[in-house]
Amino acid sequence: MSEDELRAVADRFAEAKILVLGELWLEQVLRGAAAPGANGILRVRDPERIMRAGGAAGVACCAAALGAAVWAAGVVGQDAQAGELLRALGAARVDPFAIASDPDHGTGEKLILNVEGAQAEPQGAVEIVLSPAAPLAGAPAQEMLDHVEAIAAGAGAIVMALYDSIPEQTVLERLTRSARANGKPVVAGLGCTLPPGCGGLAKAALPPCDMLAVAPAERAGDAEAEGVPVQALLAEGRHAAVVIVAADGRAAVHTGNAPEGEVIEASPIQRSPAWEQFMAGLAVAAALGADAATSARMGAAAAAAAARGGGVVSPDALSREPGM
Repeated sequence: MSEDELRAVADRFAEAKILVLGELWLEQVLRGAAAPGANGILRVRDPERIMRAGGAAGVACCAAALGAAVWAAGVVGQDAQAGELLRALGAARVDPFAIASDPDHGTGEKLILNVEGAQAEPQGAVEIVLSPAAPLAGAPAQEMLDHVEAIAAGAGAIVMALYDSIPEQTVLERLTRSARANGKPVVAGLGCTLPPGCGGLAKAALPPCDMLAVAPAERAGDAEAEGVPVQALLAEGRHAAVVIVAADGRAAVHTGNAPEGEVIEASPIQRSPAWEQFMAGLAVAAALGADAATSARMGAAAAAAAARGGGVVSPDALSREPGM
C-alpha cells in the first residue's frame, strides 16, 4: 500500500465508529527522575502524577483521540475508582453506555511507577495491580451485552481488547452472534502480561475473528517460539488474519493466503500506551474496511507516534509519522 492510500484511510478516521470491549482499568502513573538516597533507597522528588484509563478503556480513549466515535464496554465496580474511570472516559469523549457495574467486584486499578534512574537511563515501568479488573462473566456481563447489542448495528467494528483473561464462553458466543447478525468485523487484541502469556490465551476459546493481534513477541518472526500457534489459529478459518506484534517494533501479518507473514517495520512497541495506540489505529482502520495489512500499518504508525510522544496520538501527530 502506498503512503497516499494509507493517508486516505487516516483522512476518514472521523467516519469510523467502534465498540471496544474488555478489561477496564484505572491507572495511576507516577513519573519522575530518581536519585540514590541513603541505604540504597531511590528518591523521586516532585513526581508527575497522571490518572488515565487503561486496558480496553485506554484503547477506547486512543481511538477517540484519532477522531473515531467510540463506545466502551465492560464491567466496573461501584466505587470511587469507577467514578474516576468514567470521568477519564468522558474527558476523552468515549461513550460509556455499555459499561455495567458490579457491586461484588471492585474497579480494576493499577499503580504504574515510571522513573528514570540516577544515570538517566530509562527503567522499565513497574506495574502494581491494586485491584483486579472485574471479570466479564455472570449477570453484569450479560447486562453489558444488552447494551452492546443495542449499539452493534451502528458500530463499524466490534473490538475485544483483552490482557490476562478471556471472557466466559457464553459472553463470547453472544458477542459473536451479535456482531455477525449485524455484519460487523470482530477484531481482538491480546496484550498479555502474565504467564503463559499471549500464546496461552491465543489458544483459548476465542471466537472466530476477522483480525487477531497478539503482543508481544521478542521479534515478529518468533511467533512459534513465543507460543503463539499461528498456523493453528489460521486453520479451518478460525481467524481470518493473525498479526504478531513484536517489542522490536515489527508486526508480521499472517493470513490464509500468506501464512508465512508479511512483515511491517515500525518503531519499538514496548510500553502499554504504545500497544493501546497500536490497537486503536488497527481497529479504526478495520472499521473503515481496511484489510489486515493496512490496518496493521496504521496501528504500527500510531504506536510509533505514541512511543515518541509519550501519550495518546492526535491525527496531526499520526500524519507526521514516516510512511504516512
